[in-house]
Amino acid sequence: MKLTTFNTETVETGPRGGNSKPVVRFSTGSTTFNGAAVEMLTLKPGSKISIHQDQEESGNFYLSVGDEKGFPLRQVSKESKDKSLAFNASVLSRDIMKAFDYPTDATSIKFRILPEPTEIKKVKYYLLGHLPKTE
Repeated sequence: MKLTTFNTETVETGPRGGNSKPVVRFSTGSTTFNGAAVEMLTLKPGSKISIHQDQEESGNFYLSVGDEKGFPLRQVSKESKDKSLAFNASVLSRDIMKAFDYPTDATSIKFRILPEPTEIKKVKYYLLGHLPKTE
């Protein structure tokens, strides 16, 4: 028997079914930060995000905020309740999916943003914890 467990640690839920934990989803259309991620990282439209891959541990990805060469964030929706922000970089999304051996027809990959960053030379790097698709 191979079980997939659904509980408060494995299912992202919050008020009205929204995500209560900070999550980023890389998809073939855009990369989206949910409201919890926006709040935790104090992001706003125009904030810039960079994504980093650990060369020694290729499955470890990090994000940092504020690099002037980073991807600029934009509002996803004009609805005042939706705090999600996004940027477009489909090649980045494909490269990340490839690092996790996702099939070439996969459309997205999701990560929890871990709250305790690693700081190097005054830059905070937030580890992205892969949230595998349930089968």
